[in-house]
Amino acid sequence: MFRFLKLASAVLMAVALLGFVWLSASTPTQAAPTQAAPTADPTPLAFPDQRDSASTAVHWLIHTHQNDDGGYSNFSGGANLAPSAIGGTLDAVLALASVGYNPAASFMGRNTPIAYLQANAQALADYVSADGGQAGRALLALTAANQDPRTFGGYNLVLSTTAQLS
Repeated sequence: MFRFLKLASAVLMAVALLGFVWLSASTPTQAAPTQAAPTADPTPLAFPDQRDSASTAVHWLIHTHQNDDGGYSNFSGGANLAPSAIGGTLDAVLALASVGYNPAASFMGRNTPIAYLQANAQALADYVSADGGQAGRALLALTAANQDPRTFGGYNLVLSTTAQLS
């Protein structure tokens, strides 16, 4: 019974996160800009433009931690120091997608994390079928990367996830 509740809560969390991603992707309406009164000594912004930081983070993640096969390890001190793993690669996909980088696009001719997951589709399917939390993470990462989890790598990962509930 506890395993079922754990699985059900993980699936509900994944559905909630997917809904949040979907809602946040919709275009918000913009209010008319307002002008602030000029000040004699303008204060610098508390948070400067984050685009440079995001670009630097993507460059660091790919060049420092991505293995030659396009994947990422679960715990790594650097690229190619540990074998690629499904969980680590899904985390990297989420990180890349969260800053607006397409995880399916090649960066400077390197293999992509999506290509790694496609090449290891059976391992991904096994990962999804092992645990509800892992299934939710996979569905969230693939959806964030604009991949269809119902047809990814020849597997219906959504069906695999819902089959755990029955």
